[in-house]
Amino acid sequence: MLCGEKLSIKTATNDPGIKILWTADTEYAEQEISTGYQPEYDILLINIFWGQEKESVFYIPLLTQKEILNNLGRRVYLSSSKGTNNRGIEIRKEAIRHLKKDNNTLSFPVNWVTPNIQYSEPWDEWDKYWRDIP
Repeated sequence: MLCGEKLSIKTATNDPGIKILWTADTEYAEQEISTGYQPEYDILLINIFWGQEKESVFYIPLLTQKEILNNLGRRVYLSSSKGTNNRGIEIRKEAIRHLKKDNNTLSFPVNWVTPNIQYSEPWDEWDKYWRDIP
């Protein structure tokens, strides 16, 4: 919850579409895309870009989602794979781009560059620990 409101938290590596409804039922997924799905919560989207510093954390208000959905249309905003294991419905990558650049979306960059840390072997650490005990 954020400020007393429910929040949908989504994470993704790089910049794909994001899953909003999980189901393996192709008919149900198609029905949701055609007429059923409506955004219900603000979204906190975190895109992870390993090795880069990039705009990565996005707060996308519910109203923005509804406006973009109406402007793009359901078939451009939403997608689902066909078949027996379609994994559900996602907001398409193109729609995510629109959501991210909307004036009401808040965002900030994150430095995803990790330092090169040399870790000891666990056995060496264990051996050193037990040798140091009086």
